[in-house]
Amino acid sequence: EGWVRPFDNHSHIDVDASIATEHICLAAADRGLGTCWVCNFDPEVLRKGLALDDSLVPVAIVPLGYPAEGSKVPAKTRKALEEIVIRR
Repeated sequence: EGWVRPFDNHSHIDVDASIATEHICLAAADRGLGTCWVCNFDPEVLRKGLALDDSLVPVAIVPLGYPAEGSKVPAKTRKALEEIVIRR
């Protein structure tokens, strides 16, 4: 079950699942674990592999573990704020 916006009955279940998944990733990172959202999977294969009830819909996989000793996080390149924000 998820929250439904009363004005147009739009379900926010995907948003709720996304928020929960990100909190899992943040909590893991706080404990020194590496994580990664995975959404590119066949839900039916996952459902069968984990023996999930047919009423459950897998939304994301969150593999986690300790980074290899000596591994480094690659530097991120980010777009300039002006490229992603529209000011009016």
